[in-house]
This record gives sequence, C-alpha cells and structure tokens, in this order.
Amino acid sequence: MRKKLASVLLLSLVTVVFSTTDSGDLDVLMQFRDELDNPELLKWPENGGDPCGPPSWNHIYCENSRVTQIQAQGMGLKGTLPQNLNKLSMLKNIGLQRNQLSGKLPSFSGLSNLRYAYLDYNNFDSIPSDFLDGLDNLEVLALDDNNFNASTGWSFPKALENSAQLTNLSCMNCNLIGPLPDFLGSMPSLTNLMLSGNRLSGEIQGTFNGSALQMLWLNNQLHGGMTGPIDVVATMESLTVLWLHGNHFTGTIPESIVTGKITTKADVFSFGVVLMELLTGLTALDEDRPEETQYLAAWFWHIKPDKEKLRAAIDPSLDVKDETFESISIIAELAGHCTAREPSQRPDMGHAVNVLAPLVEKWKPLDDDDDDYCAIDYSLPLNQMVKDWQEAEGKDFSYLDLEDSKGSIPARPTGFAESFTSADGR
Repeated sequence: MRKKLASVLLLSLVTVVFSTTDSGDLDVLMQFRDELDNPELLKWPENGGDPCGPPSWNHIYCENSRVTQIQAQGMGLKGTLPQNLNKLSMLKNIGLQRNQLSGKLPSFSGLSNLRYAYLDYNNFDSIPSDFLDGLDNLEVLALDDNNFNASTGWSFPKALENSAQLTNLSCMNCNLIGPLPDFLGSMPSLTNLMLSGNRLSGEIQGTFNGSALQMLWLNNQLHGGMTGPIDVVATMESLTVLWLHGNHFTGTIPESIVTGKITTKADVFSFGVVLMELLTGLTALDEDRPEETQYLAAWFWHIKPDKEKLRAAIDPSLDVKDETFESISIIAELAGHCTAREPSQRPDMGHAVNVLAPLVEKWKPLDDDDDDYCAIDYSLPLNQMVKDWQEAEGKDFSYLDLEDSKGSIPARPTGFAESFTSADGR
C-alpha cells in the first residue's frame, strides 16, 4: 500500500513539474470537457495531459503556459459551457460558433485581453447581465441566432460602451428588445453593426449622427419594428451598406441614400476595398469564410502591417516574388489609406493616381504585341490611357473623372419614390 501511494505521489509530482499549463486554466478546460455531451469530438487525451503541450491539445493555443485561444467551431459540440470560463484570464480569441451548445452563457466579465468572441449559431438560452463587463480590448463580438432570455428579451448593457476597440458587433436573431442603445452611435471604432431579426423599437437615435459605421443592418424587426425619421443616416459619411426593410421608418429619403452624394470619400473607400479584392482574390464580404476574414477591409487592416501575413494573404495567381512584393506593398498601403475609418483621413483620387501611375509604368507588358490590347498604348500617361480606353470601347464613360469622383454619381433610378413607408422597406 505504501509503495502504491508513493508511486501515485511521484507520478503527481512529475506531472506538476513537467506540466506547462497554468493549473487554473487546466481546471477550466477539464470542466469544459466534462460538461459536453460529446467530448470525444475534441479528441483530447482521456487520461489528463498538458493542454499547452508539447504536444498541445487540439483546438487549444497557448502563450507562456496560459491558454489564449479556444478554436472549436462547427464541430457539432453539445452541452453547456463552464460558468467559470472567465478564469481563463489571458484568453484572446474564442471561436465556438456553429455548434449546438446550450444553456446559460457564462459571464465573460474581466476578460480584459479578449479581442474576438464568436459564439454565434448555438442554442444558448440566457445571457448574464455582467457578460460584457471589463472587455476593454474586445474587437469582434458575434452572438447571432441564440434565443437569449426568450420570455423577457434583453438589451446591450451600458458596459459595452467601454469596449472602445469594438469594430464588429453582430447579434442577429438574438432576442434584443427595446430601443437601439444610444451609445452604439458614438462608439469610436464601430464600423459593422448587424442587429437584424430582433424586437428593437423606436427610432435611430441622434447619437448616430456622423457615426463612422460602414455597415448597418436593422432590417426585419419583429412585433411592430422600428419607427421614426430616416434623416440621421444621411450624416453617416462612411456608410456603404444599409438594410432597413421590414420596419416603419417614414419621411423623405435622404438624397444621400438615393443618389450616393454623401461625399467623394465614400467612393475612395470603395476604391480601397476594390484594391484589397484585387490583391487577395477575396470578395469584400463573405459569410462562408472564417469569422475573422468575413469582412475583408477589417481583416486586411489587421494583417497589413505584418509583411509575412500580407504576403501570405496575396492571391496566389499573382505569383508574388521579391521584386513584385515591393509594388504590392505600396498598393496595400494605398488600400489602407483609402479605407481609413475617418473620411477626412482618406486621400482624393488624384493621390491614388499619383501612387499607381509609376507602378503602371513599371509593370506594363514587355511584349510589344500587348500594347495593342484594348487599343491601349502603355507608354502614355495614365490619364491618357484611360481616355484611349474609353474611345476604344466606344461607350460613354464621361462620368469617369480621375480628379473628382463626384461625376460617378448616378441619376435617381426610375420609379424610386421621394419618400417611403414600411411597405417600401428601403
């Protein structure tokens, strides 16, 4: 008996000595596994082990013995989450979206290092009032398709206002009720706000005047929907995507929404996104991509400063080599400049031409036969090349003006009303 006890103590001591994972983090992970109905899907060692490795457990990422990421999306996991999940104090990224997790969502209070939280498309049925307390570095929060607090509904607590780094907030079909929180309109970094399919009511608050939002989805609110004038959206100079149908907004449609005459800086932003699409081969928005890359502009801004990450993101068809990567980096910087959060910080199109023109000269086709492609003489200045291309196409491209993109504003579409009600849903 003594020998057996000694062996157990020795084994425990060896485990402690050689384990690299923080003991508190290990306890949380073990509870996470124990509360799942199908933990075998994780393929974690049945007899303990060290989550941070080596080798590390599947779906777990660590830094200096602390768990920093849990990535187990789309695995069909069933069960509940441990209510002490916020003990993982160094957690930066949690990706549990598209599973079948249920029950009460644990509080994330105090997770000051958390930047990305993807909990969407699960079956959580309640959310604690302190869930968002202390999430000072949160950048992305996705809670879509969880029927939180079904009988009473819920609303974002004011504590969310302290998440000044938040860029993407998505809570579609998650049982939000009441007015649209006014503080959302003044959050400095928020660019994508998607709250479709809830029970929001009232009008778009005046705090959204001049908001930096680029994407706003408030469509299909249930039980009467939102109401009030639509004028405030005309002040959102960065807005490129607006969904308001299925509500009861009234009044005159702002000219900016009908004609696009917000400012030419909106065109510059779109041009920057096009440059990103050309460099990466990705579309501006694709919900089938991993969550962190769904919104191309936001993701591109994160990877752009890191040359290795930027190089890895370039479309393979461009066949990047050292001599071409310099030019690609210049284009990437221009794309970032064009999509600056504040419209006043974006360049005019003349600047974009000045940046790109030397690259056109540098990378024009070497084969003389290529000079005849589309009747373009690549030896000409960029403005002249565009003019020649217009003439070769035989179409009216009079709206193209590299000095001022105001000319690209289309006329009011035929049959587009001056004002609308819920029946129009625009």
